[in-house]
Amino acid sequence: MVYEVEFGAARAGRTSDLSTVLPYVEVLEIDQRSAEQAAQLHSLLISRNQDIGIKDVFIAATCLVHTLPILTYNMDHFSRVPGLQVIPPS
Repeated sequence: MVYEVEFGAARAGRTSDLSTVLPYVEVLEIDQRSAEQAAQLHSLLISRNQDIGIKDVFIAATCLVHTLPILTYNMDHFSRVPGLQVIPPS
């Protein structure tokens, strides 16, 4: 999440939004369980010709490990992940 916010700001040529977002979220580490889940998930998605890219694989795997839903506009990518609860912003 930190990467996504910082990268979006850098690509848009604007200052970081991180200080606005951080009070409302908990930043989770990519630990060994998340990395193992990411490897399995990435392999599965590639075998199905449904790759979502390594960044989104790590995000999805972290959500799965922590049994958390994801709130995202990117329904196309994250809806491909088995067992992940995907919530579109309203």
